[in-house]
This record gives sequence, structure tokens and C-alpha cells, in this order.
Amino acid sequence: MYSEERRNYINQLIKDQKQVKVLDLANRLKVSEVTIRKDLSEMEKAGLLKRTFGGAIDLSLSVTDKPYKVKKSEFIEQKDQIAQYAASFVKADMTIFLDAGSTTHCLIKYLKNIAGLKLVTIDLNIALKLLSDGAENVYFVGGKLSTKTNSSDSVNTVTELTKFNFDLSFIGCDTFSLKNFQTGSESKAKIKEVAFKNASLGVILADSSKYKKSRFINFLAVDEVDYVVTDQGFKKFLVGQPQKLADKFLIA
Repeated sequence: MYSEERRNYINQLIKDQKQVKVLDLANRLKVSEVTIRKDLSEMEKAGLLKRTFGGAIDLSLSVTDKPYKVKKSEFIEQKDQIAQYAASFVKADMTIFLDAGSTTHCLIKYLKNIAGLKLVTIDLNIALKLLSDGAENVYFVGGKLSTKTNSSDSVNTVTELTKFNFDLSFIGCDTFSLKNFQTGSESKAKIKEVAFKNASLGVILADSSKYKKSRFINFLAVDEVDYVVTDQGFKKFLVGQPQKLADKFLIA
């Protein structure tokens, strides 16, 4: 089979299935994995798909970084419901990590009347909002600031974050599946991993629009985290799943 025929086949398969794996394609087409990777690379350059670790996905499943103002205006109701539910984990005098993101930003109004909180964040928007709302113990973990998210995102951020211990970490993600959570860079992944590792309880906040899409880096497995707070739109994806898995997902 010539390269053009292979790529037409792959293109049709990815339209039908939304994702493909290198090993599976190599077996189907009886060529080497190296050949398939070259095909996928050329198809990505042509704008036909998005490469992932071990394969490729349809462009409709691919997610790129959006400016903070854009993210803040999307899925407002779901994010607020998630934040309100998540706030039920918070008790007086806790030390809490608030990850960068529009959903964690929604948490702020639900934390106002909880006494004695120490609030740690890498999100400049969150830090400033907490201060303007009268929070007394706000810690901003510095480093190079992302121009898109207005948050710290560097090796220095990771180093500084390791110094904290949290009662509770609220962690965001760019995308997720029933196996893993993903984000767009190694530094972001490491920040989230450290925030989770240094917490007594780690909770992922993720609205259902992020499900079954894909970013470059896996940072935690679903079975590692304590809970995932999501919205009503995710219920249908839990039908038929093992109870142990379904219990991880709390529907706001």
C-alpha cells in the first residue's frame, strides 16, 4: 500500500473512531511503527489530525490554551456548581491550595465566611481577588508568569511549591479521561503533581466539556486522586462503569 493510500485510510479511520494508535495501525496496514509515525507526522503538518503519545486524535478532540478571559466566560453555570460543591470540603483553619483556572476562581466567593484559612495559589487573578475580598492569609507562589493564564508556570514555581503542606488541594485540568488527567506542559503537570502529593486530600475540579479531549501531558491517574468534582453532564459517561471508579466522581 502506498503512503497516500495509507494516509487516506488513516484519515477515514480517525474520522470514524476519533482516535488511532500507532501499534494498531501498524498491524492493520502491515507496515512498521516508524512508517506509521511518519504518516501521522505528515498528516499533522497538513492539519488533518493531532499527534498524541502513542497515536493521534481527531482535531475536534484537541484542546489548546485559551486566554483567561475566554475560559472565564465558558461553562459559567457548571463551573459555579462545581465550585459550590467543592467548597463543602473546606473547614475552618485549613491550608488550601487553589490551582490556576476559572473553576478554582469560582471557589473564592464560597470561602469568604470560613475562618482561619491559609490560601496558597499560583494564579495571580485568584490572589488579587482574594485580597480584594478581604482574605488575610494569601500566599502567591511565584515564578515565570504565563501571559495566557496569568499564573506562575516554571521550574521555580515547582521548587517553591514543595515547601508547602496542604490540608486540601483543589487542582484543575485541561482535559481528562476515565484513566488520566492532562495538561499542556511539563511544568504545569509537575505543579499539579506536587500540589497533590503535598496535600492530605486532593480534589480535581473538571467540567464535563473537558472529557475525552486530549492535551500533551498526563499528570495524575484517576485512581490516584481522592475525588473529582464535575457537573451533571458527566453522569452519562459513568453508566456501566465499575462502582469503584464511579465513586471517584462527585456530581455537583
